[in-house]
Amino acid sequence: ALMRLVQAKQAAAFVSWRDVARETGQVRFKMGGALQRMLHRALGAAWNKWYGSAMQAKEEQRKLKQALMRLVQIKQAAAFVSWRDVARETGQVRFKMGGALQRMLHRALGAAWNKWHGSAMQAKVQAKQAAAFVSWRDVARETGQVRFKMWRCIAEDAA
Repeated sequence: ALMRLVQAKQAAAFVSWRDVARETGQVRFKMGGALQRMLHRALGAAWNKWYGSAMQAKEEQRKLKQALMRLVQIKQAAAFVSWRDVARETGQVRFKMGGALQRMLHRALGAAWNKWHGSAMQAKVQAKQAAAFVSWRDVARETGQVRFKMWRCIAEDAA
């Protein structure tokens, strides 16, 4: 009977321990879930704060880069316009000076051309005059021969 009493007490203690353990497990499970949610909520809030800051910094960096690129493009455009104006002015001066310089450089060449052209024209006139003289001479010779023949005919008829 004593054994039954000890066993009954042990069984009651075991049942009591089991009930307490079950309740403790349930409480621990419920508390663990709440604790996990609290920990994850803090971790999620920290993540969201970091992510928001990172995205904001990235957007600010993009805007800064865009603004700097606009400034660079404005400076490049101004430099190009300045270069184009200088190139245009230089080209106009070079064109104007080039004509005068070319005329100055080619003055001797022009003088030689004019001298040759004058000589060629003079030679052409002289050639025409010589041809005219030869033609006149031939006509005069033929005329002289005809006169001589006529004189001879007249002299023969008179004799």
